[in-house]
Amino acid sequence: MILTVMKKAEDDDGIIFRFYEFEGKPAQVKLQLPQKATGAIETNLMEKHASPLALAPDGMSVTVPTGPYEIKTVEMAFPKQ
Repeated sequence: MILTVMKKAEDDDGIIFRFYEFEGKPAQVKLQLPQKATGAIETNLMEKHASPLALAPDGMSVTVPTGPYEIKTVEMAFPKQ
């Protein structure tokens, strides 16, 4: 997996992670987070919400099923500071 984007979401305070699978194999991509998240949702390339993703019980990671050569975009929500 190659992470290509990490940025603030266009329409809210979430953080966008965009990555792609480059080996041509299905993968379970695990995003390790620097702090506890409150939510995760898969989006399309235009950042429109598609489907919720389950966070690990500690809120510090999310696993994203990814197909061969597939591009994925995930929006993470974090507590307000």
